[in-house]
Amino acid sequence: MTIEIRRWDEATDRVEDLTQLLHAAYAEWKVAGLRFTATYQDDALTRERLQDGVAWVAVAEDRLVGTIAVYQGSPDHDVPYYRRPGLWYFGQFGVLPGLKGQGVGRRLLSVATEFALAEGATELACDTSEQADRLVELYARWGFAEVDRFQWGSTNYVSLVLARPLP
Repeated sequence: MTIEIRRWDEATDRVEDLTQLLHAAYAEWKVAGLRFTATYQDDALTRERLQDGVAWVAVAEDRLVGTIAVYQGSPDHDVPYYRRPGLWYFGQFGVLPGLKGQGVGRRLLSVATEFALAEGATELACDTSEQADRLVELYARWGFAEVDRFQWGSTNYVSLVLARPLP
């Protein structure tokens, strides 16, 4: 199966399909009782999150199979660590369960990282539940380390803020 990574195209891609992809990608965490935004967001919230950043999708046979969005940090961000100059962070990161472990997520992260670097990023970050051991271990293998903790008002867990410097 050939998987193409490309920018989200508002003119041709359907927000509904992206919302469904995120729900499927995060289903295991919903079953585990973790309230990741991607477990419950509706199409309006998906659209809002798309408008806040730059998104890519992984496409196989005209079907969305993965996604990532990257955002520039800002001085007024809720997460204090995301206020740092030169910091970019990613979210809405998911791959369909049947394709996890096949390099799709790594390819998406690579594209998002290259974009952030081209925009002047010096550091890349994300956050995830402290209870999502598999994700924390994956990010650690990719060079991310815990730099902070944050409690979102919309989640039922404490988030680990993970970051890595960029070359």
